[in-house]
Amino acid sequence: MKREKSLIRRLYSFQAIQKLNQKDLYLGSQKKLSLSSFLWLRLLVCVCFFFVFFFFVPYGLFFGPFLAILIYYGMEYLFFDRVIFIREKKLEREAIFFFEVLLLALEGGRSLSSALYITSSHVEGELSLEVQKCFQEMDLGKSFSEAMMSLRSRISSRVIHEVFLNIEESSVFGNDVSKAMEQQLLFLREKRLLDIKGEITKLPTKISVISVLFFLPLLFLLILAPLLLRFLK
Repeated sequence: MKREKSLIRRLYSFQAIQKLNQKDLYLGSQKKLSLSSFLWLRLLVCVCFFFVFFFFVPYGLFFGPFLAILIYYGMEYLFFDRVIFIREKKLEREAIFFFEVLLLALEGGRSLSSALYITSSHVEGELSLEVQKCFQEMDLGKSFSEAMMSLRSRISSRVIHEVFLNIEESSVFGNDVSKAMEQQLLFLREKRLLDIKGEITKLPTKISVISVLFFLPLLFLLILAPLLLRFLK
């Protein structure tokens, strides 16, 4: 394992590994591919495509490096950036109901730790799984602040990040987190509404693209069908 890490550090720069390590954390605790596996997979795919183009494709010496660079950054987008973006939107959708239940538990007189535990146990979703992992880490010896810090490192959404930062600070200084959480909930609802409006405004463009790709060829086929039949006869 140590030898594998040393080889990766020789092949990749420290800055590149640090950048990917943060993106790897943003994938959450339910990720299916480890960072080292991705680094080796990307390197192997780039080398294989480069040699295939170099030996079997005309002018592959010129196109091979460009294809390898495209695959290099394309795999990072597919395995990290795209997944992180989708996960961030999913977490923000789940956060609205999660923090509403958490706020009700706090207003019902529960302590902060107890309210978090009850909410994560009764609300389904990836955000609840991440909070449950915090309690697992606390069972292994971490403090509440350390577990919250670990949780924030796995969440890319800035809004959710700030909510858990307020929860962590309130546990240390004894501040009332309810008002700050209400403001963040209002912001999450407005952000969700703006996202839905943005998706609605994109619908005409998507429909026009679909019509160009599918309906226009059929229309041309219907128009040219009589001419084609005459030509075939």
